[in-house]
Amino acid sequence: MLKILEQLLEAGKIDKEVATQIDSDLSGELKKVRDEAANYRVELKTAKEQLENAIGAKDGYEKQIESLNAQIEKAKEDGKSEVLADLQKQKKEHENLLENIKKIEDQNRVLKIDNALSNALSSFDVIDKNVVSLALKHSIEITDDGIKFKDGENILSLEDGLKSYFESKPQLLKSQGGQGSGTNGNQSSFGWKKKSEMNDSDIEAFISKNGVEAYMNLGE
Repeated sequence: MLKILEQLLEAGKIDKEVATQIDSDLSGELKKVRDEAANYRVELKTAKEQLENAIGAKDGYEKQIESLNAQIEKAKEDGKSEVLADLQKQKKEHENLLENIKKIEDQNRVLKIDNALSNALSSFDVIDKNVVSLALKHSIEITDDGIKFKDGENILSLEDGLKSYFESKPQLLKSQGGQGSGTNGNQSSFGWKKKSEMNDSDIEAFISKNGVEAYMNLGE
């Protein structure tokens, strides 16, 4: 049991049942946070390994495609249809591999942003961390100087960007009273959908059009 709870219990401020319940709830939340952090570390490690392998192979595939392009032109000039078909097949395979490498690079970028945003948002008591993350993703950029927050024409550190964002939208913080103004009831651009009926793409599109506050006011 947490030390502060033991002290309150000994002082008679709370009874044992309440102390045990609080300790259980807090322990569960701490485990959830630790598990989430551990999962992020595993995902980032895997993504990093995949990215390193992909970058190592990318230049080779691009050079091979250049070589194949030259061979394809030569086969066309010589009228060698069978050779041409084989070369075009090889080129298509290499292009598919490059496309897969691009997907790995994109996934790595998303993971980096998700991880940085999740860590940074832990400093704020937001009403819904997942929803706020979705709303902010388009404001986050990966630069040579690290992960930054784009506020109009201004490029800020992630921490400063979030402070500025929540200063302008205090209703997104629990300490400020929770939900602010927005659309009424279940009304949305998706035809009265409820939160529980929306997938991540729906949520992101709704927030982009109507704002986070409007989403928070939708029915469950």
